[in-house]
Amino acid sequence: MKNREWMEKVAADLQGLSNYAAVKDRLAVKLTGRAGNEEILEKLPHHDMEDMAVIYKIRIYGDACKTALAAVTNTMLKQYGITAEQLHRDAVEAASAHQPYVIRTMAETLNELCGCTWKQEDAVPMYVATNKERMNGASVLVYPDFMETAAERLRDSFYVLPSSIHEVILLPEKLGHDIQELQAMVRNINADIVAPEDRLSNSVYHYDRKEHLFELADKYKMRMRS
Repeated sequence: MKNREWMEKVAADLQGLSNYAAVKDRLAVKLTGRAGNEEILEKLPHHDMEDMAVIYKIRIYGDACKTALAAVTNTMLKQYGITAEQLHRDAVEAASAHQPYVIRTMAETLNELCGCTWKQEDAVPMYVATNKERMNGASVLVYPDFMETAAERLRDSFYVLPSSIHEVILLPEKLGHDIQELQAMVRNINADIVAPEDRLSNSVYHYDRKEHLFELADKYKMRMRS
């Protein structure tokens, strides 16, 4: 589709944003870092998740090449006449239905992206989690059954490395990772590889399978010491 036709379709869809019933099934979620985005977050309904925030988008139009997303603002939320809690529930439900999460080993991911022939035993024992489109895929951390499913897949509690807003890396806890080394790795990757607009966080997170608890890795470390 030509750019002009695509923009006309987007413009037409934008006219219907005031009708919540019409946009409810087109809601999406996006994870963003709170640090540096305080001014933007003041204008948007959001849900805090440690040092990250869940914000809400509306899928305006998408085809094989392009997808337009419009942010849900506080003004729009007031027009809809719903609570931020309902918006969160509806957005997570729509996102998990239309953009289900995908958990692959690093070997599987490399093989798919670059046509390699890595064997699992030859790759670093880590997993990549994203959504079907690989767009804003770090948001799968918000999906209601993601943590438990990932723990079952890894057969362990795990660390979460926010490689970008589009995907996260999962590392089984049993491998004995040093939290400070993981944090340094995330900071270095963000500084040297990830584009500024795609950076999510410099933090490392942990999911405790027994306690069903997602938290900053530093908090987990302190909790284990107490």
